[in-house]
Amino acid sequence: MFLRFRPKTKIADLKEGSICVVEGTAAAGDTLQLPAGDNIRCLCYDITMESYRVGSRGRGRAMWIPDKAERKATNFFVSDDTGKVWVQADTPGLILSGALTLSGRLRKKANKRFVAAILRDGDIIRIRGLVSASRPQDGEPKDTLVIRPGPKGDLEILVRKKFEDKN
Repeated sequence: MFLRFRPKTKIADLKEGSICVVEGTAAAGDTLQLPAGDNIRCLCYDITMESYRVGSRGRGRAMWIPDKAERKATNFFVSDDTGKVWVQADTPGLILSGALTLSGRLRKKANKRFVAAILRDGDIIRIRGLVSASRPQDGEPKDTLVIRPGPKGDLEILVRKKFEDKN
């Protein structure tokens, strides 16, 4: 909480075993496909899908009822002018705030919609987690520090500036 006001640490100054706040550009070779929308690729998404149908309350009136809520993330690098660090983002305790919000209809059906918050490749983010240099797990680079969830099991990501597409 209040990640925006916490002092940040340069990646070159990170110490193993400490809780840190790092600000930099998110970058990954592998991205995820957003389940809704037109071929949208991202590093992390938090999506809610709803349908407009008769609910259990309100005298048979139709209402928006959530069908599915899903959060997925892929691991990625964060880099600043002093170096880069690997972020283990595919964790259940991920807190994503300030991200780009997308909304729309699901596959052109009038009675289904979605709302999604996404973190894209190239976004400038501020991240808070535990610095670790322990043995790399599957898919992690061997010679870099890793930011993992903290002692409470949470990894906070705040999107500071959204990447602007030039196309």
